[in-house]
Amino acid sequence: KLWENIIPLMDYGEGILSSLTPQITQTKVYNSYHAPEHQGYIKNTYSYNNKIISFYCTHFCYNDETTLRNQIAELYTDIQADNNPYKIIVGDFNFDLSEYNDYLASFISSGYKLVNGGQYKTYDDIRNIGIDEIMVSNNIDIISSGVGNSDYIENLSDHFPVWATLRFN
Repeated sequence: KLWENIIPLMDYGEGILSSLTPQITQTKVYNSYHAPEHQGYIKNTYSYNNKIISFYCTHFCYNDETTLRNQIAELYTDIQADNNPYKIIVGDFNFDLSEYNDYLASFISSGYKLVNGGQYKTYDDIRNIGIDEIMVSNNIDIISSGVGNSDYIENLSDHFPVWATLRFN
């Protein structure tokens, strides 16, 4: 029954598993696109404790910097147009967050906070880098965070999931 709440986007990587039922679900493929992997996002809108939350799960381009920057700008534009007061953005950002978080300068200057910021290594290739992120609007506090890396998780994905405990102000 729980798996019924997983919403795949083009059968690639993005999905949202939630105990909450979304009020609205939207999917988008980025206008700037560089194959072979799918690049886009799922947005679910939730009502929780009388708060309206936009939850985005994204997958950015990994093999072309111009496309990556364009996708980040497109997501930022979409999020700025989103009238819901609380926003959470998660996913495979596909760049080393410890070295290139200037890619997110528009979000950071608007008060968004990074849970990972490259401190957690989430992709274990020869570089062992942090490319997966949770980013929250400035009206959400990050209470605690970490990364899962059990053998069970390793069998599900080539990425380790970032987790966070959040408080909505």
